[in-house]
Amino acid sequence: MKTDKNRLIIGAAACAFALSGVTMTAIALEPAVAAEPAAEAQQDGKALEIIDAYIEKLGGEDAIKSIASTKILATFEVPMAGLTGTMTMMSKVPGHVSMVMDMPGFGKTESGFDGTVGWSSDPMSGPRLMTEDEVDALKKQADPAAAMKYRDLYPTIEYAGETNFEGRKAHKLRLVDEKGKEQFEFFDVASSLMVGQEGAQDTPMGEINILTVLSDYKEFDGMQMPTKMVQRMGPQEMILTITSVEMNTVDDSAFVLPDAIKALVEASEDG
Repeated sequence: MKTDKNRLIIGAAACAFALSGVTMTAIALEPAVAAEPAAEAQQDGKALEIIDAYIEKLGGEDAIKSIASTKILATFEVPMAGLTGTMTMMSKVPGHVSMVMDMPGFGKTESGFDGTVGWSSDPMSGPRLMTEDEVDALKKQADPAAAMKYRDLYPTIEYAGETNFEGRKAHKLRLVDEKGKEQFEFFDVASSLMVGQEGAQDTPMGEINILTVLSDYKEFDGMQMPTKMVQRMGPQEMILTITSVEMNTVDDSAFVLPDAIKALVEASEDG
């Protein structure tokens, strides 16, 4: 049972951390559980002002547009389960993603998107092709300029008031995408930086509600990004600490499909 529990933690974390909140824009947590579509889509002015201030705080539109690729190295730990490991995450325009989670005693969990095929593989389940919803999420996560596309990605952007988030005053925004999926984001009143995200994450193990806390922003090549992310999934907590960031150095070879995934694609095409 412990192995299954660890697999659930790692699988949920792999989906949630797959460049979610870890891209240079710190913006791409997969939209939350499907909700009833809003009766009338709206984007209120106060919410948009908060987002625009956040974009400027990150480094501004020009800096964000200059990012063609990112490579991020990080460590992670799940204190309650006694698990630790390392992560390597890469993304490249126009929508390529690669992530490897390596945990001693469990092995490697890998996932990726080459612009067409979304896939993942872990020691328990082996290789598999991602669902359409998972691929849609990866496409958003692979876009370094996602922070500037709020108006296009979310027909409904509402200011939900000022709240206390992890001991600090924060603006709370409610966002609903074109499919009616809802998420909440929190922006520090004093710094204008995003400090949290909340919503239900679809994973291979089912739907899990996840709260992400972002902190310890540092500058990399003129861009601000959080270097510590804490994700809470029920009683479990996973901590991600970024140790290194490279921009515009990733080669296309990083996104080549593994042979096992190629075989699955061929089998799928053959029906």
